[in-house]
Amino acid sequence: MLGKSLCRSTGIESLEARRLFAVVTAQSADLAGTSQGLIFTFDSPVSNDAVRDSLTIWHGTGGVAVPRAQMVVTMTGTNQVRVTWPGFTGVVAPGVLRKGNYEAVIEDGLGSPFTSRSVLPFFFMDGDANFDRTVNFPDLVALAQNYGLSGKTFAEGNFDYSGSVAFDADLIIVASNYGYGIPELPAASETLMVASVTSNDVTLNFGPPIDPDTGVASTTFSGFRIYRSADGVNYSRAGNDIQSTVLQTGAASYDWTDPTSPTPSTTYSYLVRPYVGTNEEWRFSNEVTATTSPAKGIIERSTLVPLTGSAIGLRTLNASFQAYWSDYSTHDVRSVVDRSMREEILGRDRVSNRVG
Repeated sequence: MLGKSLCRSTGIESLEARRLFAVVTAQSADLAGTSQGLIFTFDSPVSNDAVRDSLTIWHGTGGVAVPRAQMVVTMTGTNQVRVTWPGFTGVVAPGVLRKGNYEAVIEDGLGSPFTSRSVLPFFFMDGDANFDRTVNFPDLVALAQNYGLSGKTFAEGNFDYSGSVAFDADLIIVASNYGYGIPELPAASETLMVASVTSNDVTLNFGPPIDPDTGVASTTFSGFRIYRSADGVNYSRAGNDIQSTVLQTGAASYDWTDPTSPTPSTTYSYLVRPYVGTNEEWRFSNEVTATTSPAKGIIERSTLVPLTGSAIGLRTLNASFQAYWSDYSTHDVRSVVDRSMREEILGRDRVSNRVG
């Protein structure tokens, strides 16, 4: 999924300086060489700060894998950057990710955050020289062919990225992970949509995760986790996990209503992520936005519309207002309005389009 634009800032004083727009045209994980990194290519110049501040690397077990403060962005070509994390404290060695599935997400924090989102799924497995997701005999062969040599890459058996293939690190990595594999994660359905919106409720509808091997709905997931953002960039869990035990098995889609009482007249963005067990999270769904309607009791001037007839009276009735119209016909409506708008309603024959 490639994004349309890149636009991000981390400080008010540098807002315009970092407000850059560029199309992500290519992206890849660069893990088989002498160090780990991600490569992004854009259709126009970008700043290192804008790329770093727009990038989040998620681990499959949930949570941010690499803090942005530990990312280093380097220009490697025309409109191309390579992102590394040499200061990251890894399990095998500094700057080395722990094994697992990942998603690198670039998203626009100022311009069009929901159309610009770019997702790069990738994985890393200690000792997996040929990146087939399993540590097995071919990986041992790669190590054996380069044993004791320096200037070698990860694909050549340098599994700790130290520059040489040695017993005390690389062979031990293969031995301790031999036979272990990382399954490809199913993706949440790309059918996430907003089913309904009110002033304090947002209801989503989404399908089950899709198994990458069969292309059909998966039945092995434990449930869903919903993520919500008020700015299109910073996400947090919304409500409790939706466990599969409470879902209809084999259902074509599911409904979920935000339990956090969204604020009226506010735009939110949502993502859905299936999970297995307690920690392993699968890929994110597509992203949707929802704007809640104004609260009852408040009418914005843009929502006032003219009606036929002439208003001749207004009275309070059960904490709402009722307008009477000269023809005493079906134009009689009951509408909750802002008290400050009474004279405007009477004087201009205008009333909220909330009728009922």
